[in-house]
Amino acid sequence: MRCRHKMTWRIALAAVVSLAWTSTVIASSAQTLDRGEINGTIRDESGAVLPGVAVTLRETKTGFERNTVSAAAGQYSGLLLPLGVYVVRAELPGFSVAKSDPLALTVGQALVVNLVMKVAAVTETVEVSAAPGNTAPALGTVIDDKAIVSLPINGRDYRDVALLSPTARSIAGTRGTLRVAGQPGDYLALNVDGADFTNNFFGEFFGSLETKNFTIPLEAVQEFEVSAGGLGAQSGRSNGGLVNVVTKSGSNEKHGSLAYFLRHHGLAANDAFGNPPTGLVRHAGGGSFGGPLAASRAFYFVAADIQRQTTPITVKFARSVAGVAVPELGIADLGALQGQYSRHEDVTTILVKVDDMVTTNNRLSVRTNFTRNRGDNTAGGSLILSRARSNLESFHNQGVSTVASLSSSLGPRVFLETKFQVSGETRPRERQATTPQVLISDTGTFGGSASLPSTQDMYRYQASENIGYLHGKHTFKTGVDYDGFNMRKNSFALALNGAYTFPTLAAFIQRQASLYSQNFGLNGHSAQDAALLRSFWQHEVAGYMQDQFRPTSRLTINVGLRYDAQVNPQPQAGTAGVNVPVGPPVIVGNHVQLTYAPVPQGIPHDTNEWGPRGDFAYDLRGDGSTMLKSSAGFYHGRTPMIYFPLRGSGVSNTTLVAAPSQFGVTFPNILPSAIVPGSALARLLGPPAIQYVDPDFRNPRVLQVSASVTRSLIVGMSVEAGYMFSDSQNLRIGGYRSTLWDRNLAPPTEFDQFGRGMNILAAGRPDTTITQANALTSLGYGRYHALLVTLRKSLHNNWQFYANYTLAKSTGNGSTERDTEALLGPSDPFNPAADYGINELDERHEFKSYFVVTLPRGIALASTWSAGSGLAFPVYSPKDLNGDGMTNSGLHPDRPVVDGQLLPRFPFHQPGFFTWDFRAAKGLGLGRLGRAQLILEIFNLLKNANEYADPRTQAILGSPNFRVNNQTLGPRLAQLGVRLDF
Repeated sequence: MRCRHKMTWRIALAAVVSLAWTSTVIASSAQTLDRGEINGTIRDESGAVLPGVAVTLRETKTGFERNTVSAAAGQYSGLLLPLGVYVVRAELPGFSVAKSDPLALTVGQALVVNLVMKVAAVTETVEVSAAPGNTAPALGTVIDDKAIVSLPINGRDYRDVALLSPTARSIAGTRGTLRVAGQPGDYLALNVDGADFTNNFFGEFFGSLETKNFTIPLEAVQEFEVSAGGLGAQSGRSNGGLVNVVTKSGSNEKHGSLAYFLRHHGLAANDAFGNPPTGLVRHAGGGSFGGPLAASRAFYFVAADIQRQTTPITVKFARSVAGVAVPELGIADLGALQGQYSRHEDVTTILVKVDDMVTTNNRLSVRTNFTRNRGDNTAGGSLILSRARSNLESFHNQGVSTVASLSSSLGPRVFLETKFQVSGETRPRERQATTPQVLISDTGTFGGSASLPSTQDMYRYQASENIGYLHGKHTFKTGVDYDGFNMRKNSFALALNGAYTFPTLAAFIQRQASLYSQNFGLNGHSAQDAALLRSFWQHEVAGYMQDQFRPTSRLTINVGLRYDAQVNPQPQAGTAGVNVPVGPPVIVGNHVQLTYAPVPQGIPHDTNEWGPRGDFAYDLRGDGSTMLKSSAGFYHGRTPMIYFPLRGSGVSNTTLVAAPSQFGVTFPNILPSAIVPGSALARLLGPPAIQYVDPDFRNPRVLQVSASVTRSLIVGMSVEAGYMFSDSQNLRIGGYRSTLWDRNLAPPTEFDQFGRGMNILAAGRPDTTITQANALTSLGYGRYHALLVTLRKSLHNNWQFYANYTLAKSTGNGSTERDTEALLGPSDPFNPAADYGINELDERHEFKSYFVVTLPRGIALASTWSAGSGLAFPVYSPKDLNGDGMTNSGLHPDRPVVDGQLLPRFPFHQPGFFTWDFRAAKGLGLGRLGRAQLILEIFNLLKNANEYADPRTQAILGSPNFRVNNQTLGPRLAQLGVRLDF
């Protein structure tokens, strides 16, 4: 059964730094979202601390200054600092002025700058040389704008570079976000300029349905951080992974850039299956411009990116359909639906940012960005499809986000940051055919999409306040946050025009459908009316406290506590039924004990999310060359609202999923969209199916523990080795059509040799007023172990290098992402623990690297490498083995038996892959006009096949295409570009 860890709290000790008494700089996690901080100790030549020293932190490009005074222990801190290049200056009567070298402060970083002041009879300035330490967070990566504009990026999207971070993974051909730290992408947090940039309903990023719909101009990204562990108490609404993006600001110098890239089918090879790149054309470009509105006081920055792309997609069914006719739909030959077609993807995004030093102690920043994405023949990013064009969609997304922040200092000890965000986006999505959807499980899909049409208008209103207070050796931080998400005009119904499922091509030829699906209106509602949701809100509030304590010059300790509360919207109509199981089943031998309760009518709020966290960092040698770090903490994710039955269920609407023979519908006919009580159709269809949320449902909770050691090798180069462990509880099981869990089933009386219940539906349904009762529960759990090694060389002597290797294992009992290739609910509806084992996130080996070098004569070379051993691969049963009537998108979740052995959920892995992307650039001086670059980029330089199998058609045991590769990561292709910096 479910493994629960009975612990009320675990304090983690996480990491920052300290140094020796000589002037040195070390970097560690500042645990802020879009700011950094600079700390240190001031001493005299004898090593005695110096209180009362006037310390000035000055950003060299904008003239921004933060003034503070060293405390009794000689320590000083500058909190909530905007990113940039800083010089630290210390002054005290009777001592010479001490000043550091210029030092870059990056996102989420705490620089520790210790200064030594000399006694002086006359005033003089002593320049203190400081060597920066490791600037990346523990078990994470910071990538700055120099790397972003220098690396080959297959699309002007910073998220492509984010995939070079340890544990970061995307899923080819789906719409999901990134997976980080062994956690499902549904729960990843993305913050841009310290504000929430996720979509609460879909669990995706703001303004981005397809994986290549970028929403922020590449030229506007100053840097971003991908953190796999050790997040401070200020970070929330995530299972432990975080992507932090900070946009650029203007400076005292006018500067700008223009870039254009051309991709053409004449520069691309055939893919691994011989499909030519016919019609491939992409025009992509962008630019930026920034400068002062008032010198050293107010600045502006503007950036834009535009893409106009036509991409060939190949429709190829998993089995040969030549000669198979569908006269009912006017199709003479299904084979004619195959071939190459054009997909259009047009993207426009604009960003404007203004910064103003309102007063000496108050800095105001306002950023607005606009994004618009238009496309047709879209299907989650795949280029080889087993779906005909009729089953694809036309997509239009448009959004605006505005963030305003005010950073203030109230004297040398108190620092404030106030932040507001307002954003909105609209997502009308249209189907490309109105005929019923036809899914042939071992072949492919055609007809109008069962998920469309749909539309959503979504708005976010966020306000936060962060406070920092310095007291002796302590730095206290606290803050509060409100995040409101509002949806309007939300229409999201399934199978309004019907959907047929056939288990095999042979069954389709005989017109022997196994399932028919359609959404109906009930009790006077039409299906369309019941599918339209009124305006609803999700409210989230959070607060945190954190203390950073430096007991010695070598040891830094952080202890924090975060609290989150989530108030969920409620269904707009009731849910049918009398009694259903709630809570976890209890199994003793072959006896199943269920707890029954009245059908839940609401969606539980989650108001008990406490997240104690802590970390420590220890300077082993006292010179900053060897750092020991460790962290631990609890993190709570946010469950996407798409899983919630917000329309109600079985009262105003119901979705039928049953064999068509039960109610006499024949292909390609559909039933009326509304059911009149007492009608012949109502009697024929019988009771409705429902969806409900278990009253004990909670957001995911993860205990994450990490430890690492970092060793400096040469100037600017370091190696880090670490271990990460995550224990995940309250993961979602059920609640979505690809991972259904029907609980309106009587405990079995028959069992097979593995103890699984058999012929389950034969015992009838306990609640006869309904059919299926699909539950949304938080009974999933999992574990993740990872060993990580990272080698990084910061930009020095015209070259930089980064590489990481991860050895990992991921296990779980039955929770999968929404947008995934693993269409699995529980194989045993009475024992979700029976499925514990390797899960969909498992990939044992990953290697990622990049290299940038500038050579004489203006030549610059760059490469990225990525390799992996392949993700876990499931197996689907072609039959309903246990007789529970369950299918997920036409596939049975039952675990087959092969050679007398019960197969696990994921008995195989996909093939390994390797890609090498290359960039060469030639710089040309243009005098007063600036500098130009001519650019050649080649992706998949070695033309690796990188084939894999799509489980949605290739994982059915016994099918002739079982585990036959039918997808590829992409062919070798090149693009030409030109860039101008001025």
